[in-house]
Amino acid sequence: MQSGRLPGETHFSPSIPLGGGDYMTAQEETTLSIVMALHREGPLLLPTLASYDDACGELLAAGYSVDFIVTFDRSDPHTITIFEEYIFRHIRSIKTYKCDFGDLGRARNYGISKSSAGFVATADGDDLISPDYLVRSLQAAQNHRGLAVFMPEYLFSFGDSYAINKYHTNAFPSSLEYFSHNVGVSRILCHRDLFTTIKYHGKELNNACYAWEDWHFTCECISNDIPIIFVPETILFYRRRPESNTHRFSDAKLDHIAPSRLFEPSTYLRLARPRMQRHQTSPKTVGSSFLELFTESHNIRNAFIACNSHEAQINPMSYYDMIITDVIPQVSQSSLAYEAVCEYLAGTAFSDVFFLPFLDRSGGSKYLSNIMSSIYSLQSSAPILVVIGEPHASEPAMDLLPPNSLVLDCNILMEMVDASARNHIIIKILQHIVPNARLHMTTSSFAVDLVRAYPSFIRSRKSALYCFSTVYHIIADNLYEHGSISTFIRDFASSFTHIVYDNHTLLRHHSKILDLHSVSTSVIYTRVAPFTQPILDRASLNPHQSGAITYLLWASRPAPEKRPELLGEIARQLLESHPDVRICVYGGNANNFSAFLKKPFPHNLQFMGPYTSFADCFSQHYAAFLYTSLYDGIPNVILEAMSAGIPVIAPNVGGISEIVHDRVSGLLVSHESNLTAMASNYLVKLSLLLADHTLTAGITRTALNLVVRDFSFEAQLLSVQALLARLDIDYGD
Repeated sequence: MQSGRLPGETHFSPSIPLGGGDYMTAQEETTLSIVMALHREGPLLLPTLASYDDACGELLAAGYSVDFIVTFDRSDPHTITIFEEYIFRHIRSIKTYKCDFGDLGRARNYGISKSSAGFVATADGDDLISPDYLVRSLQAAQNHRGLAVFMPEYLFSFGDSYAINKYHTNAFPSSLEYFSHNVGVSRILCHRDLFTTIKYHGKELNNACYAWEDWHFTCECISNDIPIIFVPETILFYRRRPESNTHRFSDAKLDHIAPSRLFEPSTYLRLARPRMQRHQTSPKTVGSSFLELFTESHNIRNAFIACNSHEAQINPMSYYDMIITDVIPQVSQSSLAYEAVCEYLAGTAFSDVFFLPFLDRSGGSKYLSNIMSSIYSLQSSAPILVVIGEPHASEPAMDLLPPNSLVLDCNILMEMVDASARNHIIIKILQHIVPNARLHMTTSSFAVDLVRAYPSFIRSRKSALYCFSTVYHIIADNLYEHGSISTFIRDFASSFTHIVYDNHTLLRHHSKILDLHSVSTSVIYTRVAPFTQPILDRASLNPHQSGAITYLLWASRPAPEKRPELLGEIARQLLESHPDVRICVYGGNANNFSAFLKKPFPHNLQFMGPYTSFADCFSQHYAAFLYTSLYDGIPNVILEAMSAGIPVIAPNVGGISEIVHDRVSGLLVSHESNLTAMASNYLVKLSLLLADHTLTAGITRTALNLVVRDFSFEAQLLSVQALLARLDIDYGD
C-alpha cells in the first residue's frame, strides 16, 4: 500500500489481502489508474466492483497493467467494510485513502494525484460499465495524437428510471452547446497530463455552492480545444436513485457550474458561431431501437450478459421497447442570448451592477440613480452596469443615469427566454463578465427571484440590498402588512453583505420583527437637487380669504399604493367646507384615475395630465402640496415640494414622519384605514394651514433647511462612500 495524507485524512489497509494477489512494485510501469471516489454506496458497491474487475480482466488480457485507487470520502463503515472484504479476481494493485472532503470533485482530484500511470479513468461507486469500455477507450487514447477525453458512447440509465442515450463525437464542439446543459457523461478516460491543466472543481468556491463538476470539467476541456471522443459500442450503466447527486442538484435548483474559461466572453465568442457552422449536427443513426442495437451488436449483448450477472436491474427486457435517444448538441435560446450579451458587454470592466425592475421616474429609480451618481463622483473611471429585468411600457429614463452607465435590458437581449433561463444567464454574466463588481439589488420581483434561485452565489459576492418600504393592504377598514418583503429579508438577509434603508422607521420596524442582530445595516437618505426657481416668501402673504380661489397640488401616479381614491373623498368634503379650493392633479388624465375615483368626479378636481419632473407642475400659487399614500419610504416628491417652498400635508406612513414634523416642517396627518375619516384628517390640517399664514411661513423655512441639511448631494456622498468602504473591506479589497 502507498500512503498519502491531507489534513484530516487517514490511510488504512484492507483487513485481508484484496484479491489475494501481489501488489505491483514501484519499478513496474502502470498503464492505467482507475480512480474511484466512494461515499455511502453500501451494498450498491458490490456490482460496481464486480463490473470493474471484469473490465480489468480484459485490460490484463490485452497486455496492459492497471492499478485501482480508491478514496473513501466521509464513507460510512458499511461501504468501507464491503470494499475491504471484496475478493477481486483481476485487480492486483490497490491503493486506498481515507479523506474528509465531503466533495466529489476534490476527492477525485486527490485520487488522481496519487496516480503514477500514464492514463486515468474515473469511476463512481454505484455504476457499472461494459467489460470492454476500459480497454477500448485506452486503445483509442493511445492511438490519438494529443490530449483528448474519452467517454462511453452509450449511457443506459437504470434503477429509479430507465432510458438510453447515445452520444456522437463532434470534431468542432461549440461553446453555445454547453451553455444550458452538459453533452457527455461523468465517466472519462484520458492521459494523466490532462489533469495537470484541468482539475475537477469543488462544490464550494469563494463561498458559493456549485454543482455538476463533470459538466464544468467538459467545458474546461472544450475551452482548451481538447476534443471529447465517444468510444463506439461502450456503455456506462448509470444508476438513478432518489438520493443521488443528480437528484439532489436538480431538487436544489443548482443548475449552474463553477466559473469556466469557456464562458469568458473572448472564449465563448471564439468557439460559438464558427464551430456551429462547420460541424454536422445530424448523426447517421437517429431514433434507432434498442432491439435493433441489441440484435446487431455482439459487444452490446456481451455487456448485458456480464452486467446482468452482477446487477439484475440491468436486463434487456427493461429496455426492450425503447427508442434510443440520440444526444445531439442543441443551441438554446439562452446560449444565443448570452452570446448577444458577450458581444454587448465584452471588454468593459464594471465596478458596480445595479438590478432594477425598470428605469422610470418613480422614487425608487431616482433613489438608485442618485446612488449611482454618487459612485460616479467617487470613482468616475469605473463604469456602472444597470440591468433592467421586468417588462416596461415606456422607454427607460436614461437621463437619470450618470454618464459612465451602460444599460442591459433583459427585455431586449433576453426576450426569448423565461425567468429561470434569464437568471441562469445573469449568473453567467456575474461569473465571467463582472466577476469583481459590487452588486446592488432591491426587493423587486426581478431581484428577489434571482436571489431565491441562487442564494449561495449572491452570498459569495459583495452585495447591498436596498429597502424603501413594506407593503400594506386595507381590508374592511383594517390595515394588514403583506409579508413578502419582511419574509424575504428574514430568509435571505445573510446572502447580502449589507442592507441599506432609505428611512429609519422601516429599519426599526424590521429590527423589531426580524432578527437583524448579525446583519450589517445602515440608513442612506435620498437627495434632492436645489430648486432653481424663485421661492415665494409666504410670510408676506395674507391669510386665505373667502371668495378667492385657492389651489392645492397633488403630484404622483395613479397606483393603489398612492391611495388616489382619497382624492375623491377629500374633494367632496372640500366642496362643503372650502368650496373655493381646487386640487390640481398631476400624474395622468381623468381616465387614468377612473379606476380609483367614483364618478362623477367632483368639479374641484382638475386633472393636469402626466409630468416628467416636479418643475413641470410647480407654481408659486399653490397653497399646499397634498400627498396621499398607503405605504412609503421617504418620497422624493415631498422633498421636492419642500425644496420649492410649498408647505406639505402628508400621512404618517413609512418614513414620512422623519421629514414632515407636524407643525414644524409640514403638517402630518394621522393615518386612518377608513377613507372618510382619513379625508377628514386632511381637512383639519388644511384648514389650520389656510387660517395661519405665519405657521405656513415657518413650516416652509424649516422644511427648506431640513432638506438642505439632510438631503443634499454632499450628505449622500459621504454615506455612499462609507457604504462602498464597507462592501470592499468585508471582501478584502
